[in-house]
Amino acid sequence: MARIGLSKSRSGMWLVTLLAAGCTADLPAGLLNLFAGGVTIVVENATAYKATPRISTSGATNLIEEITSGSDSVNGVGQDGVVAANQTERTSVSCSDDIEVIIFEGASFESSGLPIGGVGTIRRLERDKDFGCGDTIRIRLTGGIFSFRAEVEVERALSFDPFGGGSTESESESDSIADALDRLFGDL
Repeated sequence: MARIGLSKSRSGMWLVTLLAAGCTADLPAGLLNLFAGGVTIVVENATAYKATPRISTSGATNLIEEITSGSDSVNGVGQDGVVAANQTERTSVSCSDDIEVIIFEGASFESSGLPIGGVGTIRRLERDKDFGCGDTIRIRLTGGIFSFRAEVEVERALSFDPFGGGSTESESESDSIADALDRLFGDL
């Protein structure tokens, strides 16, 4: 939800202000990403154990290209990639790096340096379908030994198109065999 306000400045000029509710949770990172074109990744470890999330990105536009070209790990989530027990860490990924896919590959948990379990849930998020520049991806880790869980949620940034434009290309014109395979096997 967004709110638009109208106020008069000291010089007598009218100012239009816009407050995007989706950006307030990660202020100033959310506002920065909205204008800079980045994606914020927030990992909330709601467990009593250290968590090491595995998150990667890819510039591939389809699953076959992603498999053959590989992906890059996301760095900066927690100290040395570890999110302490009952802590929340965040990082930003620049959209200018041709990021087409963000993949949450799961997380492993440890106590006193010993592995105690993990989450193997894989969630593949595609740009312009599941997320866009300025969005926030929230990963919430919960549970305990032998029953860890992960929830992945995308908070959409405020989208503003002053010209009301959009793609004139129909869905069938933009489909390829690789896109069809993505739809069939994308959630594996």
